[in-house]
Amino acid sequence: MNAIYVLSDEAGTGKTALAVTLAGLARREGTSVVVVNPFDDIHDEYYSKLLGQKGHDAVLSSTSDPMDTVADRCKEAAGDNDVLIVEGSAGVGTEAARELVDALDAGVVGVTQHVHGKEASDLSDWPTTFGDRLIGVVVNGRTEYQGTAVATEFIPALEALGIRTLGVVPEDRKLVSSTIDQIVECLDGRYLQGEEDGDRIIEHFLVGGMGLDRGTLYFGIREDKAVIVRGDRPDVQMAALHTPTSCLILTNGTEPVEYIVHEAELEEVPIVIVDTDTLDTMKALRTLQDNVRFDHPDKVERFGALLRENVDLGPVFERLGVGVAA
Repeated sequence: MNAIYVLSDEAGTGKTALAVTLAGLARREGTSVVVVNPFDDIHDEYYSKLLGQKGHDAVLSSTSDPMDTVADRCKEAAGDNDVLIVEGSAGVGTEAARELVDALDAGVVGVTQHVHGKEASDLSDWPTTFGDRLIGVVVNGRTEYQGTAVATEFIPALEALGIRTLGVVPEDRKLVSSTIDQIVECLDGRYLQGEEDGDRIIEHFLVGGMGLDRGTLYFGIREDKAVIVRGDRPDVQMAALHTPTSCLILTNGTEPVEYIVHEAELEEVPIVIVDTDTLDTMKALRTLQDNVRFDHPDKVERFGALLRENVDLGPVFERLGVGVAA
Protein backbone atom coordinates (compact mmCIF):
# COMPACT_ATOMS: atom_id res chain seq x y z
CA MET A 1 0.00 0.00 0.00
CA ASN A 2 1.22 3.47 -0.92
CA ALA A 3 0.21 6.49 1.14
CA ILE A 4 -0.07 10.26 0.73
CA TYR A 5 -0.54 12.78 3.53
CA VAL A 6 -2.28 16.03 2.55
CA LEU A 7 -0.84 18.89 4.57
CA SER A 8 -1.86 22.53 4.95
CA ASP A 9 -0.76 25.57 6.91
CA GLU A 10 -4.27 26.55 7.99
CA ALA A 11 -7.89 25.43 7.84
CA GLY A 12 -9.96 26.05 4.73
CA THR A 13 -7.15 25.87 2.20
CA GLY A 14 -8.55 22.97 0.17
CA LYS A 15 -7.26 19.76 1.82
CA THR A 16 -10.57 17.95 1.42
CA ALA A 17 -10.89 19.08 -2.19
CA LEU A 18 -7.40 17.85 -3.01
CA ALA A 19 -7.69 14.56 -1.12
CA VAL A 20 -11.08 13.61 -2.58
CA THR A 21 -10.19 14.68 -6.11
CA LEU A 22 -6.89 12.78 -6.09
CA ALA A 23 -8.79 9.70 -4.95
CA GLY A 24 -11.35 10.10 -7.73
CA LEU A 25 -8.68 10.50 -10.41
CA ALA A 26 -6.80 7.44 -9.15
CA ARG A 27 -9.99 5.37 -9.11
CA ARG A 28 -10.59 6.19 -12.76
CA GLU A 29 -7.38 4.31 -13.48
CA GLY A 30 -8.57 1.22 -11.64
CA THR A 31 -6.70 1.90 -8.40
CA SER A 32 -8.51 1.15 -5.14
CA VAL A 33 -8.28 4.11 -2.76
CA VAL A 34 -9.37 4.96 0.78
CA VAL A 35 -9.42 8.51 2.14
CA VAL A 36 -9.43 9.14 5.89
CA ASN A 37 -9.18 12.09 8.20
CA PRO A 38 -8.23 10.64 11.58
CA PHE A 39 -8.92 13.87 13.45
CA ASP A 40 -12.38 14.95 12.23
CA ASP A 41 -15.37 12.63 11.92
CA ILE A 42 -17.44 15.06 9.81
CA HIS A 43 -15.23 14.24 6.84
CA ASP A 44 -16.52 10.66 6.82
CA GLU A 45 -19.83 12.10 5.64
CA TYR A 46 -18.12 13.94 2.78
CA TYR A 47 -16.10 10.88 1.74
CA SER A 48 -19.23 8.74 1.79
CA LYS A 49 -21.18 11.20 -0.36
CA LEU A 50 -18.41 12.01 -2.81
CA LEU A 51 -16.56 8.70 -3.05
CA GLY A 52 -19.17 6.18 -1.94
CA GLN A 53 -16.85 4.73 0.68
CA LYS A 54 -18.05 3.44 4.03
CA GLY A 55 -17.35 5.28 7.26
CA HIS A 56 -14.23 4.60 9.28
CA ASP A 57 -15.22 5.51 12.84
CA ALA A 58 -12.40 3.40 14.28
CA VAL A 59 -9.87 5.78 12.73
CA LEU A 60 -11.05 8.79 14.74
CA SER A 61 -8.24 9.95 16.99
CA SER A 62 -7.23 12.81 19.21
CA THR A 63 -4.38 15.06 18.15
CA SER A 64 -2.73 14.08 21.43
CA ASP A 65 -2.76 10.34 20.62
CA PRO A 66 0.59 8.71 19.78
CA MET A 67 1.04 9.09 16.03
CA ASP A 68 2.14 5.50 15.55
CA THR A 69 -1.22 4.46 17.02
CA VAL A 70 -3.03 6.84 14.67
CA ALA A 71 -1.04 5.39 11.76
CA ASP A 72 -2.06 1.84 12.73
CA ARG A 73 -5.73 2.89 12.69
CA CYS A 74 -5.30 4.46 9.26
CA LYS A 75 -3.62 1.34 7.90
CA GLU A 76 -6.40 -0.83 9.29
CA ALA A 77 -8.97 1.36 7.56
CA ALA A 78 -7.04 1.06 4.29
CA GLY A 79 -7.24 -2.74 4.41
CA ASP A 80 -6.29 -4.31 1.08
CA ASN A 81 -6.68 -1.13 -0.95
CA ASP A 82 -3.84 0.02 -3.17
CA VAL A 83 -3.66 3.60 -1.94
CA LEU A 84 -4.31 5.42 1.33
CA ILE A 85 -4.83 9.19 1.32
CA VAL A 86 -4.74 10.79 4.75
CA GLU A 87 -6.20 14.27 5.05
CA GLY A 88 -4.33 16.16 7.74
CA SER A 89 -5.69 18.65 10.21
CA ALA A 90 -4.63 22.22 10.85
CA GLY A 91 -4.79 21.33 14.54
CA VAL A 92 -1.92 18.85 14.20
CA GLY A 93 1.49 20.38 14.69
CA THR A 94 4.20 19.94 12.09
CA GLU A 95 6.28 17.63 14.28
CA ALA A 96 3.30 15.40 15.06
CA ALA A 97 2.43 15.31 11.36
CA ARG A 98 6.00 14.23 10.60
CA GLU A 99 5.69 11.37 13.11
CA LEU A 100 2.46 10.24 11.44
CA VAL A 101 3.97 10.53 7.97
CA ASP A 102 7.00 8.49 9.01
CA ALA A 103 4.81 5.81 10.59
CA LEU A 104 2.79 5.58 7.37
CA ASP A 105 5.88 5.79 5.15
CA ALA A 106 3.87 8.38 3.23
CA GLY A 107 4.66 11.08 0.73
CA VAL A 108 3.46 14.59 1.56
CA VAL A 109 1.51 16.98 -0.65
CA GLY A 110 1.00 20.47 0.74
CA VAL A 111 -1.81 22.83 -0.11
CA THR A 112 -1.81 26.51 0.73
CA GLN A 113 -4.23 29.25 -0.20
CA HIS A 114 -2.70 32.39 -1.60
CA VAL A 115 -4.06 35.68 -0.34
CA HIS A 116 -2.64 39.19 -0.59
CA GLY A 117 0.30 39.49 1.78
CA LYS A 118 0.90 35.74 2.04
CA GLU A 119 4.56 35.00 2.74
CA ALA A 120 6.36 31.88 1.53
CA SER A 121 8.26 31.93 4.81
CA ASP A 122 5.06 30.73 6.51
CA LEU A 123 5.88 27.31 5.01
CA SER A 124 9.61 27.39 5.74
CA ASP A 125 9.46 24.47 8.20
CA TRP A 126 7.91 22.08 5.66
CA PRO A 127 11.07 21.12 3.72
CA THR A 128 13.20 20.83 6.86
CA THR A 129 10.56 18.75 8.65
CA PHE A 130 9.51 16.40 5.86
CA GLY A 131 12.63 16.35 3.71
CA ASP A 132 12.40 14.11 0.66
CA ARG A 133 8.89 13.04 1.61
CA LEU A 134 7.58 16.47 0.57
CA ILE A 135 6.53 15.96 -3.04
CA GLY A 136 5.42 19.53 -3.57
CA VAL A 137 2.81 22.17 -2.88
CA VAL A 138 -0.42 23.17 -4.63
CA VAL A 139 -1.22 26.86 -4.39
CA ASN A 140 -5.00 27.07 -4.22
CA GLY A 141 -7.51 29.87 -4.67
CA ARG A 142 -5.32 32.30 -6.58
CA THR A 143 -7.44 35.37 -7.24
CA GLU A 144 -7.76 36.90 -10.69
CA TYR A 145 -5.61 39.89 -9.78
CA GLN A 146 -2.86 38.04 -7.92
CA GLY A 147 -1.55 36.03 -10.87
CA THR A 148 1.55 38.15 -11.39
CA ALA A 149 2.41 38.31 -7.70
CA VAL A 150 2.10 34.54 -7.36
CA ALA A 151 4.18 33.81 -10.46
CA THR A 152 6.95 36.36 -9.91
CA GLU A 153 7.18 36.54 -6.11
CA PHE A 154 5.44 33.75 -4.20
CA ILE A 155 6.52 30.74 -6.28
CA PRO A 156 10.18 31.82 -6.58
CA ALA A 157 10.23 32.38 -2.82
CA LEU A 158 8.89 28.85 -2.27
CA GLU A 159 11.54 27.43 -4.59
CA ALA A 160 14.23 29.33 -2.68
CA LEU A 161 13.08 27.46 0.42
CA GLY A 162 13.36 24.15 -1.41
CA ILE A 163 9.63 23.74 -1.92
CA ARG A 164 8.49 22.56 -5.33
CA THR A 165 5.30 24.15 -6.64
CA LEU A 166 3.16 21.57 -8.41
CA GLY A 167 0.79 24.18 -9.76
CA VAL A 168 -1.55 27.06 -9.04
CA VAL A 169 -5.32 26.58 -8.93
CA PRO A 170 -7.34 29.76 -9.61
CA GLU A 171 -10.30 30.60 -7.43
CA ASP A 172 -13.58 29.33 -8.86
CA ARG A 173 -17.11 30.39 -7.99
CA LYS A 174 -18.56 26.88 -8.09
CA LEU A 175 -16.14 25.70 -5.38
CA VAL A 176 -17.40 28.30 -2.92
CA SER A 177 -21.08 28.03 -3.84
CA SER A 178 -23.95 26.64 -1.79
CA THR A 179 -26.89 24.39 -2.56
CA ILE A 180 -30.50 25.49 -2.46
CA ASP A 181 -30.97 23.43 0.71
CA GLN A 182 -28.12 25.32 2.38
CA ILE A 183 -29.59 28.64 1.26
CA VAL A 184 -33.01 27.71 2.63
CA GLU A 185 -31.42 26.83 5.97
CA CYS A 186 -29.45 30.09 6.02
CA LEU A 187 -32.58 32.17 5.32
CA ASP A 188 -34.91 30.09 7.51
CA GLY A 189 -37.10 29.70 4.45
CA ARG A 190 -39.48 27.01 3.23
CA TYR A 191 -40.09 25.30 -0.07
CA LEU A 192 -43.32 25.97 -1.91
CA GLN A 193 -42.31 23.44 -4.52
CA GLY A 194 -39.18 21.79 -5.93
CA GLU A 195 -37.62 20.54 -2.69
CA GLU A 196 -36.42 17.42 -4.51
CA ASP A 197 -33.95 19.66 -6.37
CA GLY A 198 -32.51 21.14 -3.19
CA ASP A 199 -29.04 19.74 -3.88
CA ARG A 200 -28.67 22.02 -6.91
CA ILE A 201 -25.72 24.45 -6.68
CA ILE A 202 -26.35 28.18 -6.86
CA GLU A 203 -23.44 30.26 -8.13
CA HIS A 204 -25.10 33.68 -8.49
CA PHE A 205 -27.80 35.78 -6.85
CA LEU A 206 -29.77 38.39 -8.77
CA VAL A 207 -32.29 40.77 -7.22
CA GLY A 208 -35.43 41.44 -9.23
CA GLY A 209 -37.24 44.72 -9.73
CA MET A 210 -34.25 47.01 -9.18
CA GLY A 211 -33.31 48.00 -12.73
CA LEU A 212 -34.65 49.63 -15.87
CA ASP A 213 -33.49 46.95 -18.31
CA ARG A 214 -35.91 44.44 -19.75
CA GLY A 215 -36.24 41.54 -17.31
CA THR A 216 -35.12 38.78 -19.66
CA LEU A 217 -32.06 40.82 -20.65
CA TYR A 218 -31.08 41.42 -17.02
CA PHE A 219 -31.74 37.88 -15.77
CA GLY A 220 -30.14 36.36 -18.85
CA ILE A 221 -26.66 37.56 -17.87
CA ARG A 222 -26.22 34.67 -15.39
CA GLU A 223 -26.93 30.97 -15.24
CA ASP A 224 -26.97 28.71 -12.15
CA LYS A 225 -28.64 31.59 -10.32
CA ALA A 226 -31.22 32.27 -7.65
CA VAL A 227 -33.49 35.24 -8.21
CA ILE A 228 -34.62 37.15 -5.13
CA VAL A 229 -37.85 39.07 -5.67
CA ARG A 230 -40.97 40.10 -3.78
CA GLY A 231 -43.68 37.47 -3.79
CA ASP A 232 -46.17 39.93 -5.25
CA ARG A 233 -44.19 40.65 -8.44
CA PRO A 234 -45.34 38.03 -10.97
CA ASP A 235 -44.03 40.17 -13.85
CA VAL A 236 -40.46 39.99 -12.54
CA GLN A 237 -40.82 36.33 -11.57
CA MET A 238 -42.02 35.40 -15.06
CA ALA A 239 -39.13 37.26 -16.66
CA ALA A 240 -36.71 35.29 -14.51
CA LEU A 241 -38.39 32.02 -15.44
CA HIS A 242 -37.86 32.82 -19.13
CA THR A 243 -34.08 32.64 -18.53
CA PRO A 244 -31.90 29.82 -17.10
CA THR A 245 -32.93 30.20 -13.44
CA SER A 246 -32.18 27.56 -10.79
CA CYS A 247 -34.35 28.91 -7.95
CA LEU A 248 -36.84 31.65 -7.10
CA ILE A 249 -36.58 33.15 -3.60
CA LEU A 250 -39.77 35.09 -2.88
CA THR A 251 -39.68 37.59 -0.04
CA ASN A 252 -42.19 39.13 2.43
CA GLY A 253 -43.71 35.70 3.07
CA THR A 254 -45.92 36.09 -0.02
CA GLU A 255 -46.72 33.09 -2.20
CA PRO A 256 -46.87 33.64 -5.98
CA VAL A 257 -49.94 33.54 -8.15
CA GLU A 258 -50.95 30.18 -9.60
CA TYR A 259 -49.58 30.70 -13.12
CA ILE A 260 -46.09 31.40 -11.69
CA VAL A 261 -46.22 28.14 -9.74
CA HIS A 262 -47.30 26.33 -12.89
CA GLU A 263 -44.53 27.87 -14.99
CA ALA A 264 -41.93 27.08 -12.33
CA GLU A 265 -43.08 23.47 -12.26
CA LEU A 266 -42.77 23.24 -16.04
CA GLU A 267 -39.26 24.73 -15.91
CA GLU A 268 -38.36 22.60 -12.84
CA VAL A 269 -37.44 25.69 -10.82
CA PRO A 270 -37.82 25.38 -7.04
CA ILE A 271 -39.69 28.17 -5.26
CA VAL A 272 -38.57 29.21 -1.77
CA ILE A 273 -40.59 31.52 0.48
CA VAL A 274 -38.88 33.69 3.11
CA ASP A 275 -40.55 36.00 5.62
CA THR A 276 -37.96 38.76 5.40
CA ASP A 277 -38.09 41.59 2.89
CA THR A 278 -35.71 41.67 -0.05
CA LEU A 279 -33.09 43.89 1.59
CA ASP A 280 -32.95 41.85 4.81
CA THR A 281 -32.83 38.65 2.77
CA MET A 282 -29.73 39.89 0.99
CA LYS A 283 -28.18 40.89 4.32
CA ALA A 284 -28.86 37.40 5.72
CA LEU A 285 -26.95 35.84 2.82
CA ARG A 286 -23.75 37.48 4.09
CA THR A 287 -23.32 34.53 6.48
CA LEU A 288 -23.85 31.91 3.77
CA GLN A 289 -20.13 31.57 3.04
CA ASP A 290 -19.38 30.71 6.67
CA ASN A 291 -20.63 27.16 6.17
CA VAL A 292 -19.49 26.41 2.62
CA ARG A 293 -17.94 22.94 2.38
CA PHE A 294 -16.44 20.76 -0.32
CA ASP A 295 -19.36 18.36 -0.22
CA HIS A 296 -20.90 18.21 -3.70
CA PRO A 297 -20.13 15.96 -6.71
CA ASP A 298 -20.19 18.99 -9.05
CA LYS A 299 -17.40 20.54 -6.99
CA VAL A 300 -15.32 17.37 -7.31
CA GLU A 301 -15.76 17.42 -11.08
CA ARG A 302 -14.84 21.09 -11.29
CA PHE A 303 -11.83 20.85 -8.99
CA GLY A 304 -10.63 17.81 -10.94
CA ALA A 305 -10.75 19.82 -14.16
CA LEU A 306 -8.84 22.67 -12.52
CA LEU A 307 -6.17 20.28 -11.24
CA ARG A 308 -5.68 18.70 -14.66
CA GLU A 309 -5.43 22.13 -16.29
CA ASN A 310 -3.12 23.79 -13.78
CA VAL A 311 -1.24 21.23 -11.68
CA ASP A 312 1.47 18.69 -12.47
CA LEU A 313 0.07 15.60 -10.77
CA GLY A 314 2.75 13.32 -12.19
CA PRO A 315 5.01 13.33 -9.10
CA VAL A 316 2.05 12.63 -6.81
CA PHE A 317 0.79 9.65 -8.76
CA GLU A 318 4.30 8.39 -9.36
CA ARG A 319 4.69 8.21 -5.58
CA LEU A 320 1.40 6.33 -5.39
CA GLY A 321 2.28 3.97 -8.20
CA VAL A 322 -0.66 5.18 -10.26
CA GLY A 323 -0.57 5.98 -13.96
CA VAL A 324 -3.14 8.66 -14.74
CA ALA A 325 -4.08 9.50 -18.29
CA ALA A 326 -4.02 13.16 -19.29
